[in-house]
Order: sequence, then structure tokens, then C-alpha cells
Amino acid sequence: MELKHFPKGFDLDLALVILFTLLCIPFVLISPLSETPIRIILGLPLVLFLPGYSLIAALFPRKDDLDAIEQIALSFGLSIAITPLLGLALNYTPFGIRLTPGVMKKRFITPH
Repeated sequence: MELKHFPKGFDLDLALVILFTLLCIPFVLISPLSETPIRIILGLPLVLFLPGYSLIAALFPRKDDLDAIEQIALSFGLSIAITPLLGLALNYTPFGIRLTPGVMKKRFITPH
């Protein structure tokens, strides 16, 4: 699908990943919103899908490199592999494993 209103080479899917990640941050950090089930609904894709999807998009930048099912399967697999490694790395920082550093690490790792 050709996007007429966006510059050539613009990846709409990665822009949606960034938008989704930014949408998740208030539901984690703002107290009344963090007590709703929407936090879980938005948080699961953020942890289980989007980090791997971003990495797959960086490793295979052309749209015809992978089929859709391969891209989805690799996205889930890489997300499950990346998330514990990020948590382990975060454990050795001065911030430790707490909510705010965890959200920020996902924010900066996910939208590559």
C-alpha cells in the first residue's frame, strides 16, 4: 500500500509501534489509570510482541524479506528472549528493577 501523505521510506508500522508505546506509559505511571484492566491489555503486547517486532524490523528492513506469519512468530520469540535480558541488565543499574525504569527501558528499546 502506497502512503501518499507520508515521505518515501516512511514505515507506518513502526510509527504505530511508537504511538502504542507512548499510549501505554500513562496507563502505567498515572495512579488512577494504572488500576484499570486496560493496563494489562496494553501492557501484554508491549512486553510480549513489540520489542521483537522492532528488532525484526531493524534486521529485515525490506517488506518482502519475511512473510507475515514468520514476522509475527519471530516477533513473539525475540520479545520473550529480549525482555528477560533487559530486566537482567536493568538489575545491575543504580535504578534496579522498579516500575518507572522498567517502563522507560521498554520505551527506549521498543521503537527502533
